[in-house]
Amino acid sequence: MTQPGLQPNLRDLKRRMILEAARGIFAARGLQAASMREIAQAAACTTGAIYPLFPGKEAILAALLHDSLNKAGAALQRGLQAKTDAAQQLLAGLRGWLAHFRDNGADADLLLQGFADPALARDLRLGLQKTFAPVRDTLIAIGHLGTKMAETETAALFAFLIGLLQSERSGLLFAPDEAAQGIDALLGHHLDALIARLTWE
Repeated sequence: MTQPGLQPNLRDLKRRMILEAARGIFAARGLQAASMREIAQAAACTTGAIYPLFPGKEAILAALLHDSLNKAGAALQRGLQAKTDAAQQLLAGLRGWLAHFRDNGADADLLLQGFADPALARDLRLGLQKTFAPVRDTLIAIGHLGTKMAETETAALFAFLIGLLQSERSGLLFAPDEAAQGIDALLGHHLDALIARLTWE
């Protein structure tokens, strides 16, 4: 006889195995090139075992992105809570967000892939708006901004972060052994200029 609670645990375990297998495949080959059969083989299961949990590979990527954004958002929150000065909170929070993707390179690849897929982009934008809501609120506090202007500044800041992330991963601006320090310096410089502009205005 099956013990109570065993089936949900098995389901969760199977789900985690599928997600981890897909994470590596998507990061290496991209969403379009990956197949459900390939994911099933990497997860040591059949495609028939995947479909009750995920209707397709887009749903798998969406679940991976949701998990990644939650972890990055938690890192951002820890940074914000580690300081008392609003400008330092912002810097620590955004460094935490970048550090998540620096330490989890596959997640960075998945984030960029998510924006390239129209079916995922809308939900990804909504998830990012939720993740970056504390950043928006901090900008409002620093610059006494209205909500609409704060959302615009937050979107511009996010675009800058994506540029930093791509630059770090591609080696475009810094040698690999200098990348983390150089990216952190660029982020600090950008935030100093942003806060000076907001407080001046």
